Amino acid sequence: NKRLVIANIFNKLFSKKPNQNYYTFDNDMVKEESLKVKFSNQFDATKFDSMKLLPPVLREKGYFIIHLGKGEHAFVKGTGYHVFEPIQEAVKWSIKNSIFNKIGRSEASTVSDTYNTKIIHDFIFGDIKKELFVHTARRSKTSFDLVFNGDTLHADKLQIEIDGFYESEDTIICVEAKNIDHDDFEIRQVHSTMIHFYNFQKEDIIPKNYKIRFLFIVRVIGKNEDSFRIYEYKFDDIKRLDSIKLIKNKQYNVSMISYPVLKKKVDLSFSYFSSSSINGLIHLCISSIFLNFGNLFSSKNLHIRLDSAKASLRGFVY
Repeated sequence: NKRLVIANIFNKLFSKKPNQNYYTFDNDMVKEESLKVKFSNQFDATKFDSMKLLPPVLREKGYFIIHLGKGEHAFVKGTGYHVFEPIQEAVKWSIKNSIFNKIGRSEASTVSDTYNTKIIHDFIFGDIKKELFVHTARRSKTSFDLVFNGDTLHADKLQIEIDGFYESEDTIICVEAKNIDHDDFEIRQVHSTMIHFYNFQKEDIIPKNYKIRFLFIVRVIGKNEDSFRIYEYKFDDIKRLDSIKLIKNKQYNVSMISYPVLKKKVDLSFSYFSSSSINGLIHLCISSIFLNFGNLFSSKNLHIRLDSAKASLRGFVY
């Protein structure tokens, strides 16, 4: 498996020069070790969403993986994961059910769902009527420096995946979403997206007066209720991953309300079209309109109105 691939690479580098602050390696080394252990998905080999998923040797020695772009990576000694803080507030949140809630539960859909249900409006602004734009998942590239134990590592045109982001008249809200419940998360997933938007601001693509905020959303899917745990973070020093700080968090326990089902149904059988197709169509349309208001008219008056309407429509059609 991929943990064996990464452990083999690390052990080779560590045995040559023990206890270095960092060790660089590349995709060619990953490919070589993947072939040896018959691991087929080499592009996933360097990704570990939780510290618990790392190879035991990395946890024991205190290393984690960062990505430097262009197929380059590094084992770095230090803090690369952050434990989620206890939830400060939990609320009940009822929403209209959507048929797409049953079709897809991807990370991108979590970004959409928090928008459609006004959860994000409440968390960020405390106002569900606040005007917001939502932007869907995309890939991009960014460059930046990181400082670890006094050493600076440069990420060059690193490809990043953005789960989504929101935009108001003066705020950009970046989002990392997960539908798997871990105790911690990989800090670089927060950092790389945030610094990507900071770079846009330096280049005046995003106005200087805009605030850039970052959210980590964890969706826990239940049988009758989903929970959305939202954490807002910042970095005291954008070049240091271990400077991450919580601003606030909140949990939304979401229950679905089904849309009402119409009790009266219009007969759509072809008997309506027995005399002629156009007369049948007219009868069907007008009957459908008046059916929902039938209690306002007597049976006699309803027939009069239908006949009158059909006569008017015939005159128009012909």
